[in-house]
Amino acid sequence: MTVSSKSTLAKLLATENLRVEHQKVQTAAFDLKNRTLILPIWKDMSNDLYDLLIGHEVGHALYTPAQGWHNEIDSRGAGLKSFLNILEDARIERKIKDKFPGIRRNFFAGYKELFDKDFFGVKDIDNRKLRLIDRINLHYKVGPFLNVQFSDEEQPYLARIDALETWKEVAALAVELYELAKFEPENDFTMPEMDEFLQEDEDGEGPSIGSGQQKSEETATEETAPEDGAGEGDQNEEGDADESDAPNPSPSEQSETGDDVDDDADGEGDAVGVKQDGSNDVPTFNDDPISITDQNFREMEDSFIDSSSREYAYGILRKVNVKDYVIPMDWVVDAMKPTVYAERYCSTPLDYDTIAAETFQEFRKTNQKYINLMVQEFELRRRASEFARAQTSKTGRLDMNRVWAHKISEDLFARNTVVPDGKNHGMLLFLDMSGSMDMNMKGTIEQLVTLMMFCRKVRIPFEVYGFTNNHTLVNGYGSYPKAEQMITNRNNRKSSDKEMVIGCNSFFLMQFATSNCSAAKFNEVVRNLLMVAKGFNRNRYGYSSDAMFFRLPECMTLASTPLEESILVGRTIADEFRKRNRVEVLNTVFMTDGDGDNNVNVANKYGRYHITATDADTGATATVKYTDGNRNQSQQVLLELYKKATGSRMINFFIAENYCAKKVAQRLHKYGNDFNEKWRSEWRNKYFHTTGSFGFDDRFLIPGGNDLSINDDVLDTDSTDPKELRKAFGKFQNKKQSNRILLTKMIQAVA
Repeated sequence: MTVSSKSTLAKLLATENLRVEHQKVQTAAFDLKNRTLILPIWKDMSNDLYDLLIGHEVGHALYTPAQGWHNEIDSRGAGLKSFLNILEDARIERKIKDKFPGIRRNFFAGYKELFDKDFFGVKDIDNRKLRLIDRINLHYKVGPFLNVQFSDEEQPYLARIDALETWKEVAALAVELYELAKFEPENDFTMPEMDEFLQEDEDGEGPSIGSGQQKSEETATEETAPEDGAGEGDQNEEGDADESDAPNPSPSEQSETGDDVDDDADGEGDAVGVKQDGSNDVPTFNDDPISITDQNFREMEDSFIDSSSREYAYGILRKVNVKDYVIPMDWVVDAMKPTVYAERYCSTPLDYDTIAAETFQEFRKTNQKYINLMVQEFELRRRASEFARAQTSKTGRLDMNRVWAHKISEDLFARNTVVPDGKNHGMLLFLDMSGSMDMNMKGTIEQLVTLMMFCRKVRIPFEVYGFTNNHTLVNGYGSYPKAEQMITNRNNRKSSDKEMVIGCNSFFLMQFATSNCSAAKFNEVVRNLLMVAKGFNRNRYGYSSDAMFFRLPECMTLASTPLEESILVGRTIADEFRKRNRVEVLNTVFMTDGDGDNNVNVANKYGRYHITATDADTGATATVKYTDGNRNQSQQVLLELYKKATGSRMINFFIAENYCAKKVAQRLHKYGNDFNEKWRSEWRNKYFHTTGSFGFDDRFLIPGGNDLSINDDVLDTDSTDPKELRKAFGKFQNKKQSNRILLTKMIQAVA
């Protein structure tokens, strides 16, 4: 049983895209204005009981007006409200059962479970001693197995309840039963067909068969004291019932002996209708009679709330204005240029453009051959996918090349094979610009640039972003001029209480590249990114031959990890990207070295909540529970909605240091039983692959640091010994693959 499947059930029953929320509330309810079905979080909730609650509340959603709900206050008190509850429950449950007959079994089993848990508070009480309204409640909820009895005079009320169609009719009948209950005793109600089984009364006389109404002097033992003033009606000085407030009793309702109620020894009468010995003389008068079964049911609901369960946070994911979060490529390309500042260490002055051009030419020469191999592999995989969807059919025309086989085969007709056109691919790439990526940035940028060059060559539309919450973009040296206005626009945007909101004003996406730019602009982007990689080429102490000559600009300063924020904004980017480029197969890639910071506000809640979120544009819903093994539930639920709303494949390249890689891999693989064998076979090739990992379709764990850098493919050996040559060649091949492991696995994932 899952929350998502039950939410779907409620929507199907209601034939409406309702919002379904699970909260720590006393009972199920329905928000008519916001069309939200609220279900309680109970302990030991069985499947049948869950379906009973859903069916019951959907019945209210379909057939009950606002004033008919349990939590509506009636000016005449809780007593009448309990009568209204019971009759309306009977009406809407009959209607929902008629509409969906298959739910009858769930109602039967669910109410039986509640009765066994004494939800109505009358499990050990003879139901013949209950008021008419309580027996009506039991009859329509647990009657099939309790066999509640009614007199001939009461049967017409059941027929009228069975015929109720509107809330107006419910209200009228509830008032009628409420007024009748003011004069109805709340004790032993003897059915005429059961008289022969009763014992003799205190006077030694056996009971006589009457009209079905209770005799005034029958012995009755009160099981519980009347509530809300029951039995404390008006009295005259002699202690008799005030006949002016009661209807004229029928002859069958009068005492057989004609005696009135005796006074106490001190001259004060008992409560009307109740003797000290427990016998009844006249009907009890009660200003506000209440159904004890309905009252007990409401009180028992509190005891079944699961106090140990975590609460749910319910959020709505809406599209955002991308311009308020994305710093455009034109500004980023110029701003990210490193500064050449170490001329004093060189015999000749350093020129940025000259070094950038040389770096670009060297990189392209080193990687061009491998990019061509990537293109070839991608095309082979794409063509294989096309032929896998090919359909072959007979044309109805004879194949003249097979006419000779007419004596041995009936298959002489020509065939036609239809190969569908390949689908348009697209790719969005997001680069983690957190501080912990410092030692990995050089290799990651080099892999990223190679991937951009591959996409450009096969004409796959792509966009590349870096996600950061670097505050220097707002108030640092050389900050983005429009940053403050972007933040103001975000804060001025009106949002509902349920909306998922970014809680970090310094979050931005820096657009590094787009496939729509010219060839000259693309080459400029590549040159500047490769120079940034040189600026990050340093050891743990900040020194290297490159780092001594190049100083990175403040806009490239690393901060923390706003991954959730980038997923939230990325959902809108993906939608616009698909429409603009007519993309059919979208792949979204996140290059990270850790999880996000959890800076997304879900319905004004942060932290340790289960989360259910709905995409406002498509209606897609995702639920993720908080557990000790999954404390990034907001990240996962955003990934799930991103996938459902855009149809994208979600890929993560998780960069980890060797010393902690195995522990990280265990967590990403969700501690699967096959982990050890999988780890041994894959990590030797410098990667670990797992699927369905916390919202990502594919997750590749790859080593960081120098293992990410792309180096020349050189066969390193001077030996002529065949054995040494084989060993060196094997090492060369492994190194060749591991140098570009991110790219190799990327092609396999996206093609």
